[in-house]
Amino acid sequence: MTKQEWLDELKPGDTVLVSKGGYGRENWEVSTVARRTPGGQILLTGGRRFNKEGFATGDADPWYKPWLTEPTPERMEVVERKRLVARIKSSELDGLPLEVLRDVVGRLDASVTSPPAVAGSTS
Repeated sequence: MTKQEWLDELKPGDTVLVSKGGYGRENWEVSTVARRTPGGQILLTGGRRFNKEGFATGDADPWYKPWLTEPTPERMEVVERKRLVARIKSSELDGLPLEVLRDVVGRLDASVTSPPAVAGSTS
């Protein structure tokens, strides 16, 4: 399916990704289609508008216009990973019990020092 076919099939309730970064950057926010206009515009919950080609309309920055992207499993994984990292970075860790902190650091150390095994490789 082409991008335009995907855009043409969008209907209220569908999940979309809105680009938030420059070309080649994996920086999206998850949103939902609220409705389609008779002319093909796509309105998202929260009021953002996109033309039928998937580019932002209205007061969008003339140098950078956000666009809609299909929420593939791989892209949704990137979104979740960034959300989880941001959540961890903003956490108040001082109040956690010592054992929890040791467990978190142990898991972090283990994942950095022992990368996942690659299928077919020998160690």
